[in-house]
Amino acid sequence: FERALDVDPTYARAHAGLSLSHFNEWSCQLWEKWDEKEELAYEHALRAAALDDADAHVQIVLGRVLLYRRDFEQAEARIARALQLNPNDADVLVQAAITRAFVGAADEGVALARKAMRLHPRHPDFYVPCLAIPLFVSERYGEACEVAARAPRSVVDLPAYVAAAAALEGRSDLASRHLATFLDAYREKVVFGCAPETGDPLRWIDLVNPYQRREDFERLARGLTLAGLPSDPSPMAAGN
Repeated sequence: FERALDVDPTYARAHAGLSLSHFNEWSCQLWEKWDEKEELAYEHALRAAALDDADAHVQIVLGRVLLYRRDFEQAEARIARALQLNPNDADVLVQAAITRAFVGAADEGVALARKAMRLHPRHPDFYVPCLAIPLFVSERYGEACEVAARAPRSVVDLPAYVAAAAALEGRSDLASRHLATFLDAYREKVVFGCAPETGDPLRWIDLVNPYQRREDFERLARGLTLAGLPSDPSPMAAGN
């Protein structure tokens, strides 16, 4: 993307690609560079939108960044514009799907993700959590577990969702196995082999899952607690 911008500094898609690259590191991996990656993702998304306001991919990238910045009103506006610009682009649809779940419209998210998968039947693994998470939020726990099984390690926190879903259904053995899978991935990819402090994994899940409605996150947290994940012991936890 940087080489593309060397050739054409006004190429909006290259800025969107850089934004998405920084976004993926910000929201998924580089925990120690959270602030830096957030700022770079936001900066390039804004540049992309300024250069081309009629590109659905640019709009969806900016919408996701705004969502993770907890600017829910602006995020929803950008997502809606992306869908208006191109309602049949599978990548746009699947990214919109997970954002709808985070703002409390999980059933709409399920429908968008299923449409995306129909349009792109050989879709990459990252489509799987974009359906599994809306299913979890809509309290369709069995379906969420079945979908997640298609790509159980596609993102770090997907096993945490499966653990919570299984625990909320009373399937303690399945919950324990997937909680262990999540904690292994968390130690490897987020804290790079360090032993996490009590409550750190749950705080990380909270940060990388930008729920507008607190009750949706609390349902996830309750399921994880039932699965065996220690709760956040900090005095601020009850107010977060």
